[in-house]
Amino acid sequence: MFTSQQLATLQIRHLIIHDVPNARVAPGQRPTLSETECELDARRIAHLKDRLVSAVGSRSAYDIVFSEGTRSPVPDSVRGYTRRYDLDLFVRQSQAVANFLFELQFGTVSSGLLAVMDGAIQGRAAVVILKIERQEGFQLELTNRGGRATFAISVLDNLVLTEGTRLFKAALFERAGTGDDEFHAAACDSQKSVRTADDVAKFWLRFLGCEVSERPRVRTTRFFETVLGFINQTVTDPIEKNDVYEHLVSELKSQRRTLSPRTFMDDYIPTQLRVPFRQYFETANVPMTQFPKDLEDIKRQLRRRSLLTTRGVSITVPVEEEHIVDIAEDRIVVNDSLQRVGRK
Repeated sequence: MFTSQQLATLQIRHLIIHDVPNARVAPGQRPTLSETECELDARRIAHLKDRLVSAVGSRSAYDIVFSEGTRSPVPDSVRGYTRRYDLDLFVRQSQAVANFLFELQFGTVSSGLLAVMDGAIQGRAAVVILKIERQEGFQLELTNRGGRATFAISVLDNLVLTEGTRLFKAALFERAGTGDDEFHAAACDSQKSVRTADDVAKFWLRFLGCEVSERPRVRTTRFFETVLGFINQTVTDPIEKNDVYEHLVSELKSQRRTLSPRTFMDDYIPTQLRVPFRQYFETANVPMTQFPKDLEDIKRQLRRRSLLTTRGVSITVPVEEEHIVDIAEDRIVVNDSLQRVGRK
């Protein structure tokens, strides 16, 4: 999980752009590959950084790790870029990445620009990969830099540097150590039609050669247990305890296929408790980013039976503990000890 403080230190030092069409939409077309990096423009780079930080730090971002056995050239390229910067390697491997993207693009996957960036976060080597959707018919022209063909950075003006642009995919990799898999990484897909990590995995994560960093059932369980821990250890008001717990169960049992701790906090945690909530998650090392929901390991804990008496008394009991309630025609007996009394 990248924090806003980390993302604020993002530097973009080198940038190369390739034009990657969808061969099924435009038969006969091949990628238009740059032969060298772009000449950087400080103003556009600053604006691009703002858009990237906003995307990677958004609720639609997912923590990712490299997949084993992937045929994507992205993991090895990222490993190479972050060991040392070499222009020829940067060009050659980014071209291989662009050609791999061309192979994968099919059906309704839009043509677009592929931007590969060498940079740094907090002084550590980093790589950004960005795919920007473009409308068919949008004309792009190569320019010449040092005798090599390249796209000027100005081609981004009408594609990603406008506030209304939403259709792009991004991934950020930061080298965290010397090992091949010692990276912090996150990916996002800002297409409106993409609502779950499964949707992202169908194309973007396959292209990146990555997967969501933790299995959904593990992330879901950790989220559930962390919120419960926060309720029990931090929330002192009985009414707030009950409200947050009810929202937790409702959110988990909803039809939504993803969970976002950040969204849950914004929607259901009282304002004065949001900083402690975030700190509790950080201490527990649980990311605030969105992930696909899987209730397999906690579904029994969420099953509850509700009873309502003729005088309006409500009793809720976990299904696996329903034997502690004796129901007769004129009485209901709960065979349990009282832990606390709350007021509403």
